[in-house]
Amino acid sequence: MTRFINITLTLALAIAVGVVYVWTAQNSDQLVTLRLDLGRVVGAWELASPTPITTLMGASFGVGALFTGTLFLMWSMSTRRAEEARREALSGSRY
Repeated sequence: MTRFINITLTLALAIAVGVVYVWTAQNSDQLVTLRLDLGRVVGAWELASPTPITTLMGASFGVGALFTGTLFLMWSMSTRRAEEARREALSGSRY
């Protein structure tokens, strides 16, 4: 069963990579002007020059990966601390 899951996940990953590759190849020459308008109180920003879509997608993926990695690290540290506290409580109650 584990082998089937590994093969299925590998195929799904290969298909996803293929789709991203085709999308990147098709949109590599597309340029966008990124604008952020938060109203009169806060202001508006715009990139100085048009940016390739692939650059924006790569930057957003990097920021998302960094954010997700940070959240995962915080979660794993809190889980480890909770497990250590549980072990201490259990070992302390035995004596």
